[in-house]
Amino acid sequence: CIRDRLKVLNLSFNKLRSLDRPFFTAENALVQLSLESNVLINIDPQFFKDLSNLQDLNLSGNLFTDVPAGIGYMHSLKSLDLGKNNIHFIDGTKFEGLTNLLGLRMVDNFITNLTQTTFYHLPSLQILNLASNRLKYIHKNAFTHNTMIHAIRLNNNQLENSFGLFKSLKLLIWLDIGFNHIHEFNFNDIPI
Repeated sequence: CIRDRLKVLNLSFNKLRSLDRPFFTAENALVQLSLESNVLINIDPQFFKDLSNLQDLNLSGNLFTDVPAGIGYMHSLKSLDLGKNNIHFIDGTKFEGLTNLLGLRMVDNFITNLTQTTFYHLPSLQILNLASNRLKYIHKNAFTHNTMIHAIRLNNNQLENSFGLFKSLKLLIWLDIGFNHIHEFNFNDIPI
């Protein structure tokens, strides 16, 4: 079946509103799926169930208000793009099972805060992009379980301080917290 041999599928810039049922079989070879810039509001969690080989998923530019349920079925996922949606809150339990995720992009949403458990289920995370949201509060232990992070973009938000946020990130080499409302920055908060 050609559907099982397909490695890359691009359905970007269409008018898809929902994906209601599983399309793929367990034998599929899909490693990259782009659903960018549709009008997706909902994806049935079972849609992701047989995408165990998927490494790159682009859901940017849609109408999601939350991280889609079922994302955690894709244990091989390395890159997830949820940018330019209508996400206000990140339920960290939706990331459970994504232990191999290296990059998460959630730019241009409406996220206002990050809790201590938001990224708890992403131990391999290396690149995190939360630029251009409405972040006002980040729990001081929000990144404690993400010791592999190399790069963080928190620019263009509404943060007033960054006290102690980055102390556990010993591998951090790139940090952008420009265009916020930070009044004081403690350089000792950056690991050496």
